[in-house]
Amino acid sequence: MAEVTKTNLPSPEEVIEREMELARTEAKPISRRMLVGILVKDLGLAPPIAEAVVEQYCDEKVAYIPEFLAREFFLPYVKISSLVMWIGCLVALAVGATRWRGEQLSYPYFIAAAVLFCLGGIGLIKALRAEKESVF
Repeated sequence: MAEVTKTNLPSPEEVIEREMELARTEAKPISRRMLVGILVKDLGLAPPIAEAVVEQYCDEKVAYIPEFLAREFFLPYVKISSLVMWIGCLVALAVGATRWRGEQLSYPYFIAAAVLFCLGGIGLIKALRAEKESVF
């Protein structure tokens, strides 16, 4: 039978303390969600287990660590606004097509649809890039 050897992985508490110290020295904010992401990435813990470890550690020792930061909280709203812009794009296209078939002035609706499509795409790309760069 194969022997299981203990690896040199640090404990979750050591990783949390290291990341908090790193955030303190670099003067960057850190949240519980970021800490959960770091434990998942560095130690390979399952997200629910990592979340429980972070919650327990932070509640006992550093209760001032927030759940979310502004950037983490803002990303879903950027995605939703992109979706709303794309829905507006579809509406503008529909109105423009209806007016075009009726031989009325339609190009402003097509221009508005193109602008909404581009703004929604830019917002979604920026949100996804920011999410990819974040730890979680």
